[in-house]
Amino acid sequence: MYKAEIPRQVEIHFKKQVESINVPIGSSIQKEQMADITHEEIKRQIEALDDEKSPGPSGIAPLHLKLLLGHFDFIQLITIAFNEIIQLKNIVPDNRLYKFDHKFLIKDNNLTRDPNGDLKTRPIACAEQLLNVLHRIVKRRIQKDLVIDPNQYVNQACGQLQAKLKVAQAIKNGFTIINFDVKSAFNSLRHDILARNLNGNNVGPATHKYIMYATKARWSDHVKDIKVGVSQGCPLAMHLFASVISELIYRINQKPADEERFMVAIGYADDILIMVTPGREKDAIRIAMAEYERLKLEVNTNKTSSNDKTLFENNSGIVTYLGQEFGQDAKPLTDQILANVQERIGSLFDLGISLHYRYTLYEKCILTCANYGPLVDVCDDTQENIKKYLQIDDELIKGLRKIIEVNVPKEELMRFALSHKCKGGAHQIYPGQHYNLMKQDQYEKERLINELEGETLNKIGHDEDNEANSRQRKLARTFLSKTRQDGVDYENKFGTYDETTPRIAYTLQNYRRQLPNEAFRYLTNTRFVKEKEDLIPTQCPNCGGKNSPYHETNCKKAQEYHIGVHDKIVDHIEQVLRQYKAVKVSKQNHNRLYDGIKPDIAINYRGERIYLDVGVTWYKEKYYKAKVKHYQGYEAKIIPIIVGKNCTLHKESHLFLKELKVNMQTFYAEIGYKISRYAQMCNNTQQLGAI
Repeated sequence: MYKAEIPRQVEIHFKKQVESINVPIGSSIQKEQMADITHEEIKRQIEALDDEKSPGPSGIAPLHLKLLLGHFDFIQLITIAFNEIIQLKNIVPDNRLYKFDHKFLIKDNNLTRDPNGDLKTRPIACAEQLLNVLHRIVKRRIQKDLVIDPNQYVNQACGQLQAKLKVAQAIKNGFTIINFDVKSAFNSLRHDILARNLNGNNVGPATHKYIMYATKARWSDHVKDIKVGVSQGCPLAMHLFASVISELIYRINQKPADEERFMVAIGYADDILIMVTPGREKDAIRIAMAEYERLKLEVNTNKTSSNDKTLFENNSGIVTYLGQEFGQDAKPLTDQILANVQERIGSLFDLGISLHYRYTLYEKCILTCANYGPLVDVCDDTQENIKKYLQIDDELIKGLRKIIEVNVPKEELMRFALSHKCKGGAHQIYPGQHYNLMKQDQYEKERLINELEGETLNKIGHDEDNEANSRQRKLARTFLSKTRQDGVDYENKFGTYDETTPRIAYTLQNYRRQLPNEAFRYLTNTRFVKEKEDLIPTQCPNCGGKNSPYHETNCKKAQEYHIGVHDKIVDHIEQVLRQYKAVKVSKQNHNRLYDGIKPDIAINYRGERIYLDVGVTWYKEKYYKAKVKHYQGYEAKIIPIIVGKNCTLHKESHLFLKELKVNMQTFYAEIGYKISRYAQMCNNTQQLGAI
């Protein structure tokens, strides 16, 4: 059976911690005062913030902080403030830095509801982003002091997968599994228990004092003088909570000391599960409940479950652990993922939101609740599972077709969804299409887990730069690389794209700049209806006259808008080429060239002066050749930058900008935004300045 094999140095540490229960706070081995926080630490942690994290009560979001990174005065001021805060003897009551907003998130992916029909939610404390930066720094500094039991997987490489593989193997070996649910686990952790844990871990006195003050200083418009709990959502809180629960896991795995062990406890944050030799379940429950009582955590007996139906009343024999059901074997995730996708897509169209926001929610909330399946599903690999995941793909594609409002064949839409953005696709990951690749990634992670089994905590656990986490990140990069290259045989399955395919996904996935419905439709129609240049409208959509390569610049109704979008793109090119001392060219200043020659931008590149002439047109090839011919005979080097109204670039223009090391992803996102907004605003001159 499984044995709770604890590395020797970790076992010694936990024995010391257990013996320190009654030692007064502050009497542990004294360490030096917390080292000063540096500019580099702050910059690194701000850069690591997730752009989509909610701002705190002040409204300051991660993007605001990232925009301020280039201002040394800001970083210097924050560094001084942080170093003052962590050395304070006390924190001012109602300090705005420690204020948080209450948010309520759906509790699980199954959209379970309470008896009143309301969705079950969990409270999240949205703290100030600056406080999150500070606590990320403090967390890194205490990681080696706050030792986490190896059977607590919360911060380990491939942690959830490790825990679920252990459970699946235990069931196959004939053990009973029992899962315990703690009422409001994070919010009910007593501060004296936390202080005792910090003391037992020999955390330095300055750090110890700051953590306890920061824990008590939290407040909101609804709650003050908080005496229990750690902030669910704080980067430091999970590590603190996991350390306390580690003590529980360790003590369970040491009992009974006078005979062969008959149970093993594992955990992921507050989700504790014990694996028990059949016939000893009641002894295991008694020991576990005593350890919960010792930490003053209340077990929700109504939710305690086991795969042995006889242990508890109203027990179905199914244990849900880390999102997967376990009975006499591991149940596939497919049924719950399929139901989840269907419900979320249905809810999406009940909301009165824009098309672009629907697309955003589709990628951020619907795809993500489905495409993780084969990566973490630990049930047996069967053909039935593959069929179910392909069925999930079909439901996802139906939802995507409904969002983009274009009736195209399933294969064409799947080609768009799977292909890389540089090929005109969206580079989305679908559990059925990428099933084999995902399972291969899971097997690689299992091999990594087996190689690391028995290693010491410092090699396995919680240092972000250790070997295990480094190898996990490498696996993730390899997986994403394969989805772009050979994960799906795009060319044989769907055919190849030509260079004129509109690259609209760069704009659609730029969630920070939401498009009006008309602009969104312009992009999707351009991609799926007018994909090739030979599908250019023969009639001008603005004045109704005959279209031609030069009509768009001379059309009386659209000329102002054409010039407007051209000028906006010129502004953007000037901005991204600042490192080459880019300046606009005009006849009124010293940057002018020749009479009759009107390039837009001048840059210094490799020791020579180069001029860029920007053009926006449907007819990229004709326009490019005309520009090249027009500039023949002039000594100056003039390069056309030809932008297609279908949100593409002429090949030579693309290659030149790439040579200049322009970020092509953001460049395509920008021209897609400006061109689609131009099309939407053609009948409203007052809005032209908004592009």
